[in-house]
Amino acid sequence: MVCYDFVVGIPCRNNEKTIAHVVKQADLGIKQFFPKSKALIVALDGKSTDKTKENFLTQETSAEKDFVQYTGISGKGSALRKLFEISVENRAPLNICLDSDLRSVSPLWVKNLAEPLKEADYVTPFYNRYRYDGTITNQICFPLVYGVFCAGVRQPIGGDFGFTKKAASVWLENGDWESDLAKFGIDIYMTTQAILNRLEIKQASLGAKIHGVKEPAGLTGMFREVCGTLFSAILTNKEKLSAFSTIKEVQVFGNIEQKAEPFEITPELLKKTFSEGKEKYLSLWERLIPKHIKKVVGEETINSQIWPEIVYSFITKGEVDSLLPLWALRNHTYYFESKDLTDNEAEELIIEQAKMFFEKRDVLIGALE
Repeated sequence: MVCYDFVVGIPCRNNEKTIAHVVKQADLGIKQFFPKSKALIVALDGKSTDKTKENFLTQETSAEKDFVQYTGISGKGSALRKLFEISVENRAPLNICLDSDLRSVSPLWVKNLAEPLKEADYVTPFYNRYRYDGTITNQICFPLVYGVFCAGVRQPIGGDFGFTKKAASVWLENGDWESDLAKFGIDIYMTTQAILNRLEIKQASLGAKIHGVKEPAGLTGMFREVCGTLFSAILTNKEKLSAFSTIKEVQVFGNIEQKAEPFEITPELLKKTFSEGKEKYLSLWERLIPKHIKKVVGEETINSQIWPEIVYSFITKGEVDSLLPLWALRNHTYYFESKDLTDNEAEELIIEQAKMFFEKRDVLIGALE
């Protein structure tokens, strides 16, 4: 069996317009920063029907290439499961994953994601994201990873990351690959498992992530899969979580200064999502958050002071679907809180909210069975 020193995985599905660029930048990064490595660039394809395969295979590279159609449930998680298996089989010390729709990827991304693997097992991305990009990250994943798992991982569901064979083995051994883990639940699963298993984590500065973006109101399926996976990790690991008591800051490797591209969102769509959810879930909300429901429904706003308690209440009850409209309302509130602020000031609101989750974590830990 051929063994590689460096494996680059690119999960893809119908990415004919962007995959060649990602491959080119990955290959340039390997040649420039890891010239002695025997490298493989592998596409992990979800049955593309366009020219993704052709555009991948015809791109000239110094690294070897392979185009693999993964098996199992259709989704990102199944693609990454195959990547982890390839890493373990090849005993590759350096492994990175790059999204297939990236326009901002550069050779320096390869260096910043792979170089820290000499000391770490898992390298998460540190992007300069526009304030309304990453709404699930900003309002759910980051504050819970910070506040409950006590880790300063700013992008716990970033699609671009580095990992070792050790991390891949942990993820393969602990995963239920017939669950939402096989879909969009994979990224938060990797981060929470890395923390729970005390793997060494670092962050890689990648500058701006310029890729296809979606309105927050269009992320319903992703919200369910990510939150379901995250809530399950919390509900089933009380003992390990109870052992965490202070925030572990995570080092950022490198410094790519690149401003994120602004884009428009439609706050009316967020309000519409909330209003539709109110009609469907009002009686359930009243049981789950009786102290706050009058304020939430009456004023139609959720600030960062009551948001942690709302989220914690829903976690203890295992509720995901009925939280989504309230998440939309929290994003709607944040839109108006931040629209006249500088980028740094808007980011500070997210950081302060995460600190609020940490301050109130005992409410959640104490309520877990």
